[in-house]
Amino acid sequence: TKINNIDMSAKFGQFAAGLLVKYLFSCVIDADRYDTYTFIEGKVQQQNINKPTLWNELANRLETKLNNFQKSNKIDLLREEVSMSCKSFAENKPGIYQLSVPTGGGKTLSSLRYGLNHAKKFNKDRIFYIIPFTTIIDQNAKEIKEILGHEDLILEHHSNLIVDNDQEDYKLLTERWDSPIILTTMVQFLDTLFSGGTQNIRRMHNLANSVIIFDEIQAIPIKCINMFNSTINFLSYVCNATIILCTATQPLLSTTKMPLKLSDHPNIIPDIHTKFKQFKRVNLVDSCITGGYSADLLKDFILDVMNKVESVLVILNTRNSAKEIFNLLKEENKNLPKEKQYLIFHLSTNMCPAHRMKILEDMRKILGHQRIICISTQLIEAGVNISFGCVIRSLAGLDSIAQAAGRCNRHGETNCSDVYIVNIENENI
Repeated sequence: TKINNIDMSAKFGQFAAGLLVKYLFSCVIDADRYDTYTFIEGKVQQQNINKPTLWNELANRLETKLNNFQKSNKIDLLREEVSMSCKSFAENKPGIYQLSVPTGGGKTLSSLRYGLNHAKKFNKDRIFYIIPFTTIIDQNAKEIKEILGHEDLILEHHSNLIVDNDQEDYKLLTERWDSPIILTTMVQFLDTLFSGGTQNIRRMHNLANSVIIFDEIQAIPIKCINMFNSTINFLSYVCNATIILCTATQPLLSTTKMPLKLSDHPNIIPDIHTKFKQFKRVNLVDSCITGGYSADLLKDFILDVMNKVESVLVILNTRNSAKEIFNLLKEENKNLPKEKQYLIFHLSTNMCPAHRMKILEDMRKILGHQRIICISTQLIEAGVNISFGCVIRSLAGLDSIAQAAGRCNRHGETNCSDVYIVNIENENI
C-alpha cells in the first residue's frame, strides 16, 4: 500500500520500484536457500525469538548499567541529558531522525537506549548499527556485548573478523542478517543493496521494520550520497524502518540532488547549539606558518607543547608523515633528560586491527600516569574513546578538526585544553 503513494514516473519512484523488486527477490531467495539448507543438513528451522520480551529485557539491562554510571562532573551530567533525550524521543513514531551530539557526548549508548526503547514500543524486528570504520566497530561491539550480554543474539559482520570455514552457523548468520542486533559496516550495508550476484541481496529483506543506527554518518563517501539518500527514503517510507543518523558533524543530506526526506522535527536533541556550547572542552589554536612545518620543525613544536602537558596526540593526514615524525621523536627521546622522556606510540591503518586495539588499550591504561606522545593518522579521530591533554592536528576539513578535538580533554578532566592546527610542508593530499 505504501508503494501506491509514490509517483512512479519520478526519479525516486523508479528507484523505489527497483528496490521493491530487490526486496521481493531477497525474500524468495532467502526462504529457498534456508529451506534447502535445513533439509540437506537435517536441521529444524530456527524458531522466531519473542522480540517484545527480548527488547524489554535488554532495555532493563541497559537502564541498570546507565544508572550505575558515575555522574561526578559537568560532562557526565551532559551525557546523562543526551541519553535521557534519546529515551524519551523513542516514543515518537518511526521515521528518519538525526542525533547530533558533540564528540564525547556518549552517542553509542544513547542511540542504543533509543533503539531498544523504540523497538519495544513499535515492535521492531531488529536493531542495526552501521559503522563506517572497522577501527571503531570492535570497540563499540565490545561495549554493547559487555552491557547487554546475550552474545549469541548480537552479530558482528565486518572484515576484521576472520572466521574458519567450518563455522557454518556464523556464515549463515552473516548471509541472512536475522539476528536481533547486528553491528556491521557501511560497506556491508551498501553491498547488501547494490552489489551484483545473489549472495548479498539475500539479507536485504531483514532491513525492513528495523531500527537502523548510522554512526559517524559524516564519513559516507560523496559518490554514494544520492544512492544512500534514496535507499534510506525507501527503507523508511516503504519498509517501515526507523533511521537514526548519528554524528558530531551532520552532513546536509537533505539538500543534495536526491535529498533525504527527514521526518518533521528530526532532531533528537532539541537545543543543539546550546548543547555544543555546554560541551566546550577545547580551544582551537591556529598555529599554521608560511610554507608549512618541516618534519624537524614539527618535532620541535610537539616537544615545546609537551613542556606544558603530560600527553599529546598528533594526527597527520598521511602515513608517511606520521612514520617520519614518529621516528624523529623516538630518536630525540633518547637525548632528553629522564624527567622529560616520554612513551611514544604510533597508530596506522597499515597495522592489523588486533595490534591497533592493543595499542589503544595500552594507552588508555597509562594516560594520566605517564608522559605520552601518540602519532596517528586520522583513524583515531572518529569514535575512539580516548582522551589526551592536548591534540595537534594537521590542517584538514572542519569536520576532521572537530572530530580530532573530541580526543582532547574528552571527559572534562580540565576546564579547557588546546587543539593546535598545523600545516605540513609538501604534504601530498
